[in-house]
Amino acid sequence: MALDLHNDFPSLEGVAYRSRHNNGEICYALFDRVLSSDLIELQSHLFEDNRMATAR
Repeated sequence: MALDLHNDFPSLEGVAYRSRHNNGEICYALFDRVLSSDLIELQSHLFEDNRMATAR
């Protein structure tokens, strides 16, 4: 299935990896690359500036 998808959509990237629960199975993760120009930068906050958010 992953090979068929890649043949139909050659811009897809992917990785093959062993299943976490069954090492005899191979899993595939397919993804499409995003151009950095398509990304937007969001305001971020340092963890050290908001430590009380996890002190429950």
